[in-house]
Amino acid sequence: MKNILPLIIFVFLFIGCCDPGGEPSPPYGAADDISRYEGSDGYKSIDYTYYCKGGKYISVTYIRKDACSDYNKDSEYSSSGICSAAILSSMKLNGLSSKKKINTLIQYGYKIDTIIVSHNSTSHIISP
Repeated sequence: MKNILPLIIFVFLFIGCCDPGGEPSPPYGAADDISRYEGSDGYKSIDYTYYCKGGKYISVTYIRKDACSDYNKDSEYSSSGICSAAILSSMKLNGLSSKKKINTLIQYGYKIDTIIVSHNSTSHIISP
């Protein structure tokens, strides 16, 4: 038994203390940007950024405190109103029918509450 104890200690030190899980998947599908940080002591962080997901800027950060820890969600930040103008200016709406324009806006996460249709100097309000 005395001969096995040093062997067990050696094997434990050689193999290491654990087998942590891999990186977490992006929480809201494919991220627009992924940044990683790796410290010398086993600390790691990964940040998934969505510039305009459902009309919001979203940043989600996961950290691994040391080489033997699994990743845990550290923070999630979201803000609305940041990306609306940028997305609208980058959308190619010219030349699309009204229905296609509305469907494009919905696809980008915009909520359509009311539609005003003008024809021959009269306006009609349509609620989808």
